[in-house]
Amino acid sequence: MFASLTGSYRAQRKPSTQQSFSDESANPEITDFQQTRNKIYLSCCEAFRSQQPISLMVLTIDEFAAFEMNYGSEAAASVNLFIEQTLCHHRNLIFGGDSGVIIGRYVESRYLILLPGVNGAIATEYSEYIRKSVVAAEFMWNYRSLHFTVSIGISHKPGHKGDQDMLILQADQACDQVISTGGNRVAVAKITA
Repeated sequence: MFASLTGSYRAQRKPSTQQSFSDESANPEITDFQQTRNKIYLSCCEAFRSQQPISLMVLTIDEFAAFEMNYGSEAAASVNLFIEQTLCHHRNLIFGGDSGVIIGRYVESRYLILLPGVNGAIATEYSEYIRKSVVAAEFMWNYRSLHFTVSIGISHKPGHKGDQDMLILQADQACDQVISTGGNRVAVAKITA
């Protein structure tokens, strides 16, 4: 379903006024960590009340620290914006702009993606689609074409127990597992319920 929608587009270098990476995004569609955590909490409560599934993805940009060291903080901030635009673009393609799917900053080069009403199997398929879409997307920096990979960890209810912080932690640990085996993959956290 998702594979046929992958596309490629370019991000051009931003002016030198671009700020270095922070917890806040220049993209208004991306929420900060505290806002995202609160939305995850509310979605977990609603999912429990309505008996609907909920999935959470932690996505990190592979080799981001090395990229920032080689190209500088301006380039790193542009890569974060590029990844955010890629995530928002594909979220809108698949789920629509008002779907309730939340994309927010987590830590460093990591993002939280909340998928309310989406079970673990569909979240895994969507994660693989996102991973392939990022790989296919072209980032232009100083007349150089660059490509990035991402690692994604997933947790979901039903399947994983705990509150919003436990869902985040379990997805984060699954993401770390992917990174420890070379990155550029998707992993579902070990089922705890």
